[in-house]
Amino acid sequence: MIIMEPLRGGSLLNNIPAEVTELINTYPEKRSLIEWCFRWHYNRPEVSVILSGTSSLDQLKDNLRIFEHDTPNVMSESDLELIRKIQDVYEGRKRIGCTGCKYCMPCPQGVNIPEIFKVYNSYQFSKPQGIDKLFYQRNLRTPGSGADQCITCGLCVQQCPQKLEIPDLLKKAHQELTV
Repeated sequence: MIIMEPLRGGSLLNNIPAEVTELINTYPEKRSLIEWCFRWHYNRPEVSVILSGTSSLDQLKDNLRIFEHDTPNVMSESDLELIRKIQDVYEGRKRIGCTGCKYCMPCPQGVNIPEIFKVYNSYQFSKPQGIDKLFYQRNLRTPGSGADQCITCGLCVQQCPQKLEIPDLLKKAHQELTV
């Protein structure tokens, strides 16, 4: 298995929730969030390569230091519990529980429902950067596959395994991504 963007393009490190910082600071083993993220990935025996981009020589040196002694199955049960707690904090920031299964597709109006929800969740996760707003406006709304094309026919709701009220959620996403 190859892991690409293990830090979600760096967004895991932008606007780190205070709860995550507190969890890491009070944990007996001292590591940065970056180290914990990478450690969780290389802990898994099925992972053979982790592709992580860097923006500076210091980041590259830090990555090399972190991966110098990487080993599968290196994390203790308490380490894994820490990761679960961190994951819960980040997951709590998601606003729409879409799994991207695409059962709601195709939309008769051409609305790219899973992509809109993905962009919206990413925006909620990484506020206040606004990159996701720009992406939505240029790549989804402008070509006519934005949430504003929804006519609330309800076909998507009938197909959604999560039973999401998709038209209402599309409206909410559109409002936040266009303000």
